[in-house]
Amino acid sequence: MHQLTKSLALEWARHHIRVNSIAPHYLETDLTKNLRDSEKIHQAIVNQIPLRRFGKASEVIGAVLYLSSNASSYTTGTVIPVDGGYLAQ
Repeated sequence: MHQLTKSLALEWARHHIRVNSIAPHYLETDLTKNLRDSEKIHQAIVNQIPLRRFGKASEVIGAVLYLSSNASSYTTGTVIPVDGGYLAQ
């Protein structure tokens, strides 16, 4: 996804079309319910996340609002991680 975002950003920039993406880590959703229901699996995942928890879908909103606003008018080819600090390690 990172390379696709960058490639499309370069391809479409001449048409003044910006391409960015958001990379969320584990979020509390129906898709991760089984992971969270297993204490062993849940704890193993959480131990790898600096904030020590799954994120909430509502915590991705800031990145979405930024990319969909004029505040990001000079931003293209960027992947914004919303990952509780996972990639900072």
